[in-house]
Order: sequence, then C-alpha cells, then structure tokens
Amino acid sequence: MDERERARCAALAALLQASAVLSALSLLLDGAALLLMFGKAMAPVLLLGLGERYFAYRIALDRRLFEALADGRIVSLPLLDDALDALGLRKPAPLTRSLDERIAGTRRLLKLHAVVVALQLLAALAGGWIR
Repeated sequence: MDERERARCAALAALLQASAVLSALSLLLDGAALLLMFGKAMAPVLLLGLGERYFAYRIALDRRLFEALADGRIVSLPLLDDALDALGLRKPAPLTRSLDERIAGTRRLLKLHAVVVALQLLAALAGGWIR
C-alpha cells in the first residue's frame, strides 16, 4: 500500500472511531428502556439495540483493521484477506476486493448503523417515554 492509501485507511478509521457516539446513544436508549418502559413498548427499543450491537461490533472490527492497514501492521489487502480467511471471518474469494470497494462497504455499514440507531430513537419516542 502506498502513502495515499494508508492515509485513506487512517481517515476511515478516524470516522469509524467518531461513530462510537451512535453506540453510546443506543446503549443509553437500551438502559432507559429497561428503567422507564414496561411491557410491549420496550421490546422494539431493545430489539433494535441488539441489531445495533451487531453493527457496533462490525464497525469496531473494521476500524481496527483499517488502523492496521494505515500504520503498516498489515501491509497488503491480500495478506488481510488471508488472515480473515484463516480466522473464518470471511468467505474465501478468488479475487481480492479493492481498497475503494472496502471503503464503500464500510461506509454502507456505517450508514446502516446510523439508520438502526435512528429507528431505535423513534421507537423510544413512540413508546412515550421521551418527550
């Protein structure tokens, strides 16, 4: 990877780190649902919170992988793919995805994460405990 690619990886890792505020909001909504809501009204908030945890995990993993690419601990995309294959974290594929494809995929993941947290907030509002 060249310096430009490493810089793009570092910038994306920083964006992913900044998105931790979404996870914090989701955990706050989960806690508030458990403390303030009872019965069926809290179920959507908590179910969306479970979905958010999945996205938070994936984003945290991607952030650390992009950090490793940025600082040279992982020196190439094929080596990253080999490591992910060995751990069973990716389906083996004949072609390595480009950096642009990986960045686009991670940005999609980040947008989906934001949508889930927004839906969780709407569910909390609909439950009537945020005014």
